[in-house]
Amino acid sequence: MDLLSLILNQVVSVGVILLLIVFQPEVRRFLLFLGKSFLRQRSSFIAKYFDNNLLITKKQRREIRLIRLAIEEFSQSKTGALLVFTRNPAGMGLTNQGTILNAEISKVFLKTIFHKDSPLHDGAMIIYNDKVYSAGAILPVSENNNLPKEVGLRHRAGVGITEDTNVISLMVSEETGIISVAENGVLERHISLERLEEILEDAFK
Repeated sequence: MDLLSLILNQVVSVGVILLLIVFQPEVRRFLLFLGKSFLRQRSSFIAKYFDNNLLITKKQRREIRLIRLAIEEFSQSKTGALLVFTRNPAGMGLTNQGTILNAEISKVFLKTIFHKDSPLHDGAMIIYNDKVYSAGAILPVSENNNLPKEVGLRHRAGVGITEDTNVISLMVSEETGIISVAENGVLERHISLERLEEILEDAFK
């Protein structure tokens, strides 16, 4: 019986390890879901006791306005753009974060990065700690078959990074100028400027 018990214990231990290896993506996705649920509950708890407007500083409001104006111009000129707002760049799990900049946010700077002749315009711009953390980042592409067939690689990358990480992505189509947002793997298209400002406030909070 002792020998049989020892053998069974070893089998169970090895089996658990094998299950973790085989189902690694599902386990990772489950843990990320738990983490995001905790963050949402904590944010809701804070919002009950503090005015949301107090969570946005004057500096952040200025940066929100600059980003909104830049995206509005991108939409009008049909300039493709992809911006990702994160609270932890290291937690995004990117193998290529692009060129690290840590630059102050300005409309001119955003327009320079996403100009069609810029070497960084095809990648994503990562916004972190109220600054342009990096540009030209390579994001994972979503394999969601339910996404609209007309959306391209930029939108699929914008959605893909939100499927496994707690970030917000903003995209401008270079074909149509349509503004879109992705969060928690869900794509919302045809964003109005009023809705855009709400999204930016949530991102900066």
